[in-house]
This record gives sequence, C-alpha cells and structure tokens, in this order.
Amino acid sequence: MHRRGLGLKTRTAEGVTHEAMDPKDVDIDFDDVVIEPNPLGTNHQQKRPPLTTSFTLDNRVLEVDGGGPEDLPLIHQSVVERIHGDSDYRPISLRRVKHRVMYNNGDVGNPAEGLETHLKESRLLAMPLPEGTRKKIIVQSHLKNNRSFVFVEKGKSYWFDVAQAQTWSDASITCGPGGWTLGAQQQGLGVARSAVIASMGPLRRNPAADWFEVVGVVGDDKGEKVRPLQHTSPNQPWTPQSSGELILYANDVDFLYGNNMGSITVEIVRS
Repeated sequence: MHRRGLGLKTRTAEGVTHEAMDPKDVDIDFDDVVIEPNPLGTNHQQKRPPLTTSFTLDNRVLEVDGGGPEDLPLIHQSVVERIHGDSDYRPISLRRVKHRVMYNNGDVGNPAEGLETHLKESRLLAMPLPEGTRKKIIVQSHLKNNRSFVFVEKGKSYWFDVAQAQTWSDASITCGPGGWTLGAQQQGLGVARSAVIASMGPLRRNPAADWFEVVGVVGDDKGEKVRPLQHTSPNQPWTPQSSGELILYANDVDFLYGNNMGSITVEIVRS
C-alpha cells in the first residue's frame, strides 16, 4: 500500500482502539483485525456428489497472450505447505500438470512434474547454497519463524548483506535491522514502562541481542544462534558449527509478536 501511494495508514492489531467504536454501529474485536494467513485453514468444499460436481466445480483456466511452452503455471509456496500438512488436500488441477513454485521472497523453483512431485517430498525442502551465490530472505516481524529455505552447512562460510535503511516497528518503536536499546528509548517510554521492559529483557529469544534486532537460529530455538549484523562482509564470515535450515526473526519475547509490523530483507551469501 505504501508503494502504491494510496494514502492509507496501517496499524498493528493492538493499535486499533476498539473501545472507541460504538458496538451499535460496528462490532469489531481484536481477532477480526489480526491478518494471519494459514495454509492449513478451512478451505472451501471441493468434494461433492458426482452429478453436482459436473455443474459446480471446474478447473480455472488462464490464458496469457504471447506465452510459450516454457511459461509454466506458478503456484505459491502455501499451496505446497497445505499439500504436506493436510492429507485430504490433493488439488486435481495439479495432477500431471507441470508447474513451478513461487516462494515468499519472489524466487521461483525448478519445474515440478505435477502433484506427485510434492507428494514424494515430506515438505518444502531447504537447499544448500552453492559457493559464490546468495539468496534473498524476507523477514516478517510478526512471524516467530521465517523460513529461509537455505540449508547452512557446518564448517562452510557465509555472510549477510542487510540494507541498514530498512525499518520495521515494535509496537510504537520504529527501528532498523539492528533493533533498539532501552537506554536510547527510555525517555520516550517513561519510567514505569521502561521498568517493565527491563524486566522482560532476559525473556527475549536471544537475550544477547538487542530488542528487535534481526537474529536467527539453525533449525529451531534450541539450535545454534546467529546475529547476522555481526557478519556483514566476507572478512567477517559466519561459520556454522551445525547444519540445518536457517530461520530468521525479529528478536522479541515469544508472546509479544502480535504488536509487530513491517518486514526487512536479508541476503545470505555463501563465501
């Protein structure tokens, strides 16, 4: 919306003043404004009696002028996530239809032969990064875990390219990828709120990193931690001591992600 210049303002779910709304005119609560797409959520009915199906269900057809045989249909990664997570979800429109998967960061995968390609895999796979290549990762601040689909390898060297001009918001505090410190924000927060935040500092998922700093783990929260901003050039490489998928997130307390807004882009480079 910002890029399109629509003049619309965005707020976090917790930034909406529900108390100021007259319930006679509108009945909106917190859960109504939390937008969290769920690939495993309730889907419209696709199985119906044969006679009803012939009249009410059909495959969508898209015609593109100038397209060639190399222009394969694109499906979003959430479709594959649902295939893996819901054993009843088997879209017939993908059967024996060659296509590609588009990921959240805009990357497009290799051609898949059809539905069977995804059924043979247990999940969307994280892949090793070839030497001398890089991959863009979009880190959403409200998500506890942002998959990179990059399988980092023990003993290999990596570094991160992060544009410092990017911003995201932790409730009312807007900051860059490096996050914010209580000392710098204390005057605006006030004494009482600062005391509460100070008490929650040890509860951050990475207590050694600043509030809202972009951080990561190998595999899950029990895995090896990494602070990408400490490894921003080939001369400051990160050499993982374990192998697994790199997961990135904004450093916050586990139960406070609901008031976060915005995203940043991180690129991981294999040295």
